[in-house]
Amino acid sequence: MVSWRGGSGAALVLALAGACGDSGRQDTAATQGTLTATATAATDTGGGTAPTSTTQSTDPQPTSGADATGMSGSVGTSPGDPATGDATTDDATTDPTQTGTSDTSTTNTTNTTDTSTTNTTNTTNTTDTMGETCDPPDVLFALDRTLTMHRTPDGQMPVDAPEYKSSKWSQAVTAIEGVATGGLDGQLRLGLELWPKDPGGDTCITLEERILNVKPATNPNCQEGEILVPPALGVGPMITAAIDPLTTHICKSTPTGAGLITASNWLVDNVVPGRKQYIVLVTDGADWSLSCPDPSPLLTTQQIAAAGIQTYVVGFFGQEAQAGALAFLNDMACAGQTAKDFAQNCVQMGGGYVAKDPMFPTPLYLQAGDNELPATLTAVAEEILQFCVPG
Repeated sequence: MVSWRGGSGAALVLALAGACGDSGRQDTAATQGTLTATATAATDTGGGTAPTSTTQSTDPQPTSGADATGMSGSVGTSPGDPATGDATTDDATTDPTQTGTSDTSTTNTTNTTDTSTTNTTNTTNTTDTMGETCDPPDVLFALDRTLTMHRTPDGQMPVDAPEYKSSKWSQAVTAIEGVATGGLDGQLRLGLELWPKDPGGDTCITLEERILNVKPATNPNCQEGEILVPPALGVGPMITAAIDPLTTHICKSTPTGAGLITASNWLVDNVVPGRKQYIVLVTDGADWSLSCPDPSPLLTTQQIAAAGIQTYVVGFFGQEAQAGALAFLNDMACAGQTAKDFAQNCVQMGGGYVAKDPMFPTPLYLQAGDNELPATLTAVAEEILQFCVPG
């Protein structure tokens, strides 16, 4: 079970990622309110040295509160495939109040009062353990539909035709559908975004077309995402109907920053006082730094956090780690204020947070290996509910 500390009124972005990152660092200033696609990009996101003018805090305090415990694993990169148009990739329990022992001369009235006091104490303890009663939170999944999602989590070409259930794309779609239809849509306002958007006209392609390499994707590069199912209660069937691993198209280029902006804009535009918000960004993350470096995912995540939105980063295992994904995703987890042992592993830089040691051997973000994603997403949803008992 993973453990996080959520803050009041926080909005949270959960990102499943396995992205390539550059080798430098960035010093960014976070902004409030609706984010726009014109956010200034920071092209260095890896493990270099921070500018000497940057003030760092050795005891970070997340904007909305997050002390996350991640799941261990590794991530990776696929070789380039010019035919696809992608730039770089082929793919407490509290003890009850002690009332003491009554004297034998105590009256019945006194005994009745003592019993009532004890029961009240027990009720209070139960509430503290489960979380406060709240308006069911928004939880928006933002799913990466890019071309590298056709490979398996370890970077191999799927051979389990015709359904290709071993592919990252199939596993991600199936995991989201499982969470949406497993009863949690009655407790959480679930929603779905796909990024980049499919402009239509068969410019994006199916999973099979990608695996068999029979047709290139020709959609415009670096487009924003599209929200297919806005967060609401009871939308599990709608989410299942909106995506299918075999028929829902995947598209070229990896606009991770733009996808995050699409999700955060919806949340900011539809904020309800007292209701927490969460985004689930599902991605293998490959290729963003070369195909769509602007807007910067790291800068965008820091801006989202400043607006009260936390970003959870969950990465598939795979070859992307060999191209710098570990450093990128560790920084992203800190920027989103959900990194494992946040106070110990993250440091403030400018207006946001980054990893104190981007190459920390134990990933600071959540990870999912082959067929592990359903359990990872379910654990995150259950953690959200620990801070909020829908009333």
